[in-house]
Amino acid sequence: MYRMTNPVRIGVVLLIVLATSCQKELHFDTDTSNRPFRIVTTVAVTGNDTLITEYGYDQQLRLASEVTTGRSAGETYYTNTQFSRDAQGRITTVVYKGLDDSETVNVDVHYPDATGMEYDYAIATRHSSGTHLRDSIAFSYSNGNMVKNERFRYKDGAGYLLARRETFDHNAAGNVESTEVFSTIGTVNGHVVLISTTQYTYAGYPDYIWTTDNASQNYLLAGLPNRSHESISEAVVRDQTGLAADYSMSTILVMDATGRMPETGSAYLFPQNTTTSLAFYYQFF
Repeated sequence: MYRMTNPVRIGVVLLIVLATSCQKELHFDTDTSNRPFRIVTTVAVTGNDTLITEYGYDQQLRLASEVTTGRSAGETYYTNTQFSRDAQGRITTVVYKGLDDSETVNVDVHYPDATGMEYDYAIATRHSSGTHLRDSIAFSYSNGNMVKNERFRYKDGAGYLLARRETFDHNAAGNVESTEVFSTIGTVNGHVVLISTTQYTYAGYPDYIWTTDNASQNYLLAGLPNRSHESISEAVVRDQTGLAADYSMSTILVMDATGRMPETGSAYLFPQNTTTSLAFYYQFF
């Protein structure tokens, strides 16, 4: 839910998302007959930089942790994300930790009823270098699709003020086709303004590891509220402020003999003209 602001770092991280967000074991049931495997490690190599992502699971084989370590853009990189669920299998808490635990974000998710998978708001508390920020994030849906979330930041004496808005347009399959991000960053009057748009293209073949069709749960797990099991092939990010360059990220995955899971792949970041080699490792059962 929190995005880094360095454009190069964003590009590198989004490349990993494109390559791996559809590779996670995200199911909410116990039937594994159609997917007797789960991804445990992803390795991304860009020049002299290597990022290794390791995935952990609970007893129901649902994603419980995701830890990425290594170097990105020449700097040490570390993130640790932990997911907690209730008896219904719904994510209730997400904890993000940065390098040396110097930055921690706790997201507590609220559901309006006892069984539904769609949450209505979340409280995010960020601890960084002795400072504490608290956000309230409200979510809106239409026909099972997440169409908007709005982040309100708490300020002493003023209460919660709108700081960020993210909107989603979906295709017929329920996948996000485009997003718009609005923010108060860089504004004088504190009003949110459009700062970026992203357009997504899909590969046209299914990804059988992506098995949940619930948009809200997928947003917490992978950062996109997609409902269909289709791999992303490209994302084009366009700056709307005039202060940063546009860039695009594309991936090509090489599937195994069954066509069900990627073994290797490559990701390309433009205009930086960097290529990332990808490798995926699985556990079979």
